[in-house]
Amino acid sequence: MSLHGSKNTARTQSSTVTTPGSVAVEIRGQKLSIRSDKDPRRVEELAAFIDTKAAQLQAMAPGVPLDKILMLVSMTVAEELFDARDQNTQLREQIKARVDAALKAVEEAEHLG
Repeated sequence: MSLHGSKNTARTQSSTVTTPGSVAVEIRGQKLSIRSDKDPRRVEELAAFIDTKAAQLQAMAPGVPLDKILMLVSMTVAEELFDARDQNTQLREQIKARVDAALKAVEEAEHLG
C-alpha cells in the first residue's frame, strides 16, 4: 500500500474509491489516497480501525497533538500484532505437540495390534 495525504479539519472517518487501485480514506480529519491491490472495503476497514484507536486515545489525552496520537496508535497496533503473533506461535506449538502425541499413540496401537 502507498498513500498520499492532505489535511482536513473534519473528525469523521469516511472513504471512497478514487482511481482503480486507489481508495480515499480519512483518519482523524486527515484525508489519504491509498493505492492498494487489496479490496477497497478492506482498506476502509483498516482505516476505520485506526481512526477508532486514534479517537480513543484523543479522548483520553485531548491536548496531545495528532502526530503524537498517531505514533501512539502505531505502537498500540504493533503491540497487538506482536501479542497475536506470540499467541499464534504458542498455539502452533500446542497443536504440534498434540498431533505428535496422537501420531505416537496411533503408532503404538498399530504395534500392539
